[in-house]
Amino acid sequence: MVVLNTEEIQQFIASNPNKLIIIDFYAQWCGPCKRIEPLVAKLESDYDNKILVRKVDVDESDDFAKTMEIGAMPTFIFILRGKEIDRHVGSDMDGLNKKIRQHL
Repeated sequence: MVVLNTEEIQQFIASNPNKLIIIDFYAQWCGPCKRIEPLVAKLESDYDNKILVRKVDVDESDDFAKTMEIGAMPTFIFILRGKEIDRHVGSDMDGLNKKIRQHL
C-alpha cells in the first residue's frame, strides 16, 4: 500500500500501536528500490502478518520525507507504539530481515 501524505501515515500508525510497522521510503526512479520491490511486497506474508509494511513515495510525499529526514532510498523506518525504533538504509535484504527479526 502506498501512503501519500503525512496525515494518512499518522492515522495508520495510531490505529496499529502494537504492530511493528515498517515504512519503505522509495522513489519511482530509484534502481535499488525497483530491484527489491518484489521482496518488500512479500514481507508481511513472510512474517505471518506480524509486521505491517507501507510505502511512501518521496516525490509524492516530500513533506513527510523531509520531516523524517530521508536522505537515501530505499530507507526503511521501523515504528512501534508510535515511535521510531530503528532504520535500515539501502537494498540489503539480509540486513533488513535481520533488523525485522531483532524487533519482533
